[in-house]
Amino acid sequence: MTRYEQLVEVAIPCAHGHFDYFEKCQRVAFGIAGGYADFLGYPREQVVFVVLDQHLNRSDKTESFGLDVPMVFGDDGLWYFCFRIKYQKAKDSAYMCEYIKLGLKLNGTVVTVRGDNTAEIDTASPNNVEEFFQHLFADSLERFQSVPFQPSKRIGFLR
Repeated sequence: MTRYEQLVEVAIPCAHGHFDYFEKCQRVAFGIAGGYADFLGYPREQVVFVVLDQHLNRSDKTESFGLDVPMVFGDDGLWYFCFRIKYQKAKDSAYMCEYIKLGLKLNGTVVTVRGDNTAEIDTASPNNVEEFFQHLFADSLERFQSVPFQPSKRIGFLR
């Protein structure tokens, strides 16, 4: 056996392990986005995944809600994803979008989730997941309430 073949014997199982971990992170991301939509009473089919670039910034690319969650591996060892919730009243043209970017690290049934804060969720405990969604909701509520509407102070015509 050559040295290359020796390395192949070690590298391929490692690659399979990384891919399996990535797929598990995708399933957890799908569950978090869908679970939060359910928590809000928002239709899952209206959740949109937003593609992140290599620096974890939002791009203009989006993907519809599904198991193939676009994820990016961060320098901190977490897999990041972003999803969008669009807040709008029926028959009203005004709306506000919220982009929720989270990083995931899995350890058995415990998921470390990094967003504005870091939380550990034991997926075996539904109360733990509900508590995480309560924190996301409270953060969103606070963020929207702290953004004051500032009407334009200029009066005139635009050319």
